[in-house]
Amino acid sequence: MFRRLSLTDGGFATMDLVAVLSGLDVLRAEAVVRELGELSIVEVDEHGRVRVDGFVGVFARMQLKKDPDAEAARELADRYLLSGIAAAGWWFKGYSTMSVGEEGIEVRHLTSFEGATEWLLAEGECWPAALLRAQIAGRHRLVVVLISHLHWFAQLWPHRQAWIELWQLAAKSAEVIGDKAQFALLHDELAGFLIAYRRDAPAAARALDVAEQAAAELEGPRYLGWNYFLRAGVALELGEYARGLRYCDDALQEMGDVTVHEPLLYTRMARAELLVKLGRHDEAMQELAEVRGRIAELDLPVPRMAELFLVNLARIAAESYRARGDLKACVAACTGALEGQSHLQGHPVLAEILMARGSAHRDLGEEAAAARDFFDTENLFVSATVFPELSA
Repeated sequence: MFRRLSLTDGGFATMDLVAVLSGLDVLRAEAVVRELGELSIVEVDEHGRVRVDGFVGVFARMQLKKDPDAEAARELADRYLLSGIAAAGWWFKGYSTMSVGEEGIEVRHLTSFEGATEWLLAEGECWPAALLRAQIAGRHRLVVVLISHLHWFAQLWPHRQAWIELWQLAAKSAEVIGDKAQFALLHDELAGFLIAYRRDAPAAARALDVAEQAAAELEGPRYLGWNYFLRAGVALELGEYARGLRYCDDALQEMGDVTVHEPLLYTRMARAELLVKLGRHDEAMQELAEVRGRIAELDLPVPRMAELFLVNLARIAAESYRARGDLKACVAACTGALEGQSHLQGHPVLAEILMARGSAHRDLGEEAAAARDFFDTENLFVSATVFPELSA
């Protein structure tokens, strides 16, 4: 076991993965880990995950040459990780109709959304590398399907993975197999990540150009509509609010009466935010009210989607109140958004809301309340597990 622990990809591994690597059952693996822990050979975190690190890890990797079954153990571990992504991704796949059933992988059973989330977070230092090895092995269709199914996990947990690199990986695989629809959508989503996590408008615009060129060869309103919505995000980042609003209107016209609700909701929220930036607050609040009513009517396909939408609505409303000088309404909107949002723990949008509320408290002369919000905001951004691009 000691040598094979070095096959993990640079971080902690769950006891299930340790058992797969070592060829032991979980109970026996736990007993061996306890023995190794008592000798300070392995580190066990508060969640029971295991890591061999430092010089001990280097020595373990050197000893792998003496294990003739090491490569077979890694293959078994990758099979476990890929099947886990497939099982967990089913809970996040939303409107996707793609299936991994024909991709030559056994899909394990995870019985709940919470269980799927827990698995993806627990093995989160290992499964991205398994996807990279799958691509190197030529399993491009599998890579595209699995990463595409993680779209909503990425939206709900944006601070927990290098999503830009993973989406670049999937886009490359989509290009190799000639799947233009996925190639276009993955580049659109890549642009969204570039704006959200790196504030890199030029790189996002380049990704959108690639997506638009691919989408032009496809039928269906979602491709160009989604592209126009994301171009509105680029315009918002650049301060070109009127142009962004035109992109939102173009997106809504392209989407028409499509039955996939996520792009429509996103676009209308973006439109409201741009209206706030332009000082057209009554129109913005009307837009927000209509979107809120629409969310209440819909049976959205992924748990927590509605919570994320509603928190973003509150963020935009708070910005509008603050711009109009109604600081108490701004505080109330932020407080309502923060209450009961433990399921979005650590999400960057909550940091934005804390910052907005803290600024409003400060301008109201409520220094103690402002200090608490600013302190909580700082704790989010300096945490190594939250928004890694900003805490580096």
